[in-house]
Amino acid sequence: MAGEVSFSNMGTSIPVDNVQALAASIYDQGSTSVPPRYLRPEAKTTDPIASDGEKIEPPVIDFARLIDCRTSQEESAKLHNAFAGLGFVQLINHGVPDEVIEKLKADIIDFFNLPLEEKKAVAQLPNDLQGYGQAFVVSEDQKLDWGDMLFLMTRPLHIRNMRFWPTRPPTFRDTLSSYSVELKRVAATLFELIAKCLGIAPEELLDIFEDLPQGARFNYYPPSPKADEVLGLSPHSDATPGLTLLLQVNDVPGLQIKHQGKWFLVDPLPGAFLVNVGDMLEILSNGEYKSIEHRAIVNTRRERLSVAAFHFPKEDAVIGPLPGLVKEGKAKYKSENYRALMKAFYGSKLDGKSLVERLKLKLISSCKLTVISNTMAGEPSFQNMGTSIPVANVQALAASIADSSSIPPRYIRPEAKTDLVARADEGELPVIDFGRLLDPGFSQQESAKLHDACVEWGFFHLINHQVPEEVVEKMKADIADFFKLPLEERKKVAQLPNNIEGYGQAFVVSDEQKLDWADIIFLLTRPLHLRNMRFWPSQPLSFRLIFICFIPRLIKPEKKNRLLSCSFMHGTELTQGHALLLLYGDEESSRHFDGAHGQKTGG
Repeated sequence: MAGEVSFSNMGTSIPVDNVQALAASIYDQGSTSVPPRYLRPEAKTTDPIASDGEKIEPPVIDFARLIDCRTSQEESAKLHNAFAGLGFVQLINHGVPDEVIEKLKADIIDFFNLPLEEKKAVAQLPNDLQGYGQAFVVSEDQKLDWGDMLFLMTRPLHIRNMRFWPTRPPTFRDTLSSYSVELKRVAATLFELIAKCLGIAPEELLDIFEDLPQGARFNYYPPSPKADEVLGLSPHSDATPGLTLLLQVNDVPGLQIKHQGKWFLVDPLPGAFLVNVGDMLEILSNGEYKSIEHRAIVNTRRERLSVAAFHFPKEDAVIGPLPGLVKEGKAKYKSENYRALMKAFYGSKLDGKSLVERLKLKLISSCKLTVISNTMAGEPSFQNMGTSIPVANVQALAASIADSSSIPPRYIRPEAKTDLVARADEGELPVIDFGRLLDPGFSQQESAKLHDACVEWGFFHLINHQVPEEVVEKMKADIADFFKLPLEERKKVAQLPNNIEGYGQAFVVSDEQKLDWADIIFLLTRPLHLRNMRFWPSQPLSFRLIFICFIPRLIKPEKKNRLLSCSFMHGTELTQGHALLLLYGDEESSRHFDGAHGQKTGG
């Protein structure tokens, strides 16, 4: 991204083929093939699609009743409950004249029906997402959406870049200007009512959305011969706006909302706006309102068109929970400069709710977690962390499999391929020299490197750590020997119900859950009174002794109240790998342990 991010300089997207032209050529040739970059295995396999008998209908909110003093309280309560639940509503009687809406629809259709060369007159330029093209394409290997778009900043007036506003059809600019004014009126009223619903002064919220910056994205999703294997728009929540008002341009449905792990198709009401909460409003409301993941699917025979109007905070806003909504001092999200959030979002591919997840504050772990404390017997503690449903031993399973086609479906993970893997030359994990950290002559410089590594990566290599090489090598040998023992011998230290210490797996919380391709042995090692020797292997014979030698090297002797746990992981690949995971914290932290163990990790 060139220069400071702003509404006039949101970022860039790598140019790719025009999808409307690509789809036309496929159908003209009578072909049913689609280029591989558009095929999306997750469209069918990652999350289930609701059956025809399973329907979800966003609540219908009557705007006229919202602004009528006699019915406002009742209708506002419906709006509040809808935003706190599904995060979407269908807004009727919004007061936007039918002729404005119908003229906008006609102009959008006429624009996308223009020859490609004419549409390219308003094509995106380098370092600008405005204009005709695509968005969120950040690498040459990334999977692509089956759609084209025209994106324009519409308000305030001084940020409009008319170079990207189509002159054909001739009425397009005036039509969009009129539509923009009408939507600003509706959005401003909604923000004021939302503030009242949340129990805060309207100016607290309206100040964040000063002048109501507005952008419009016009979407064109061509038909596809493999409609069930492509996506018009990848799963995402609306990261940078507070509210989005979506208008369906033609009668082809395609918006799916994710609810309770399933994708539900939305059937829009004629003339209604589909209004949804954006990530910014979720954060400002301290999680009271929910921004919901959604995506666009396509049709085999007809194109689908829509226009989304985004209503953004002001550029210099600081986004975080509003003070009046932080109850008992418990903020659920950290605060961050809005420009930094824009830079993070517009410089990445669409990825679920990644932006709002980044700002969530969590005890002990920042991973996405599914709490299963109801499976825990008694008070959570380091000696009672929870349980994991027993599953097949992966090492034994791998040994019995003849080829990859025999791997059970629960271990097949489509997302292993869908996220980009960096090339070997795209950055290296920071290396921190422990010796330099302790040397007064270099400590300040090396500590700065350590700080940057923790902030930017969260991981680093530690060299010159002063743990004797013979101790490390003996430890590695004993771990390797343990995993080479017959299965029945390893099972002597198997996990017991309601305890994840021992040999087995962790974080398996349901019988349908996808599984990891690994086994572990997990042990609490310090302080000494926490050790449960029932789970400490007696084979190989030196295991316990070398472990006792190894662990004290990792902590300062005077810190007697520290807690340390170890998890040995065995990966069953063509070349077996072992790793040692160390978890280290204050004894005091055991009192706040509900949110860390006995849970399924998401990262």
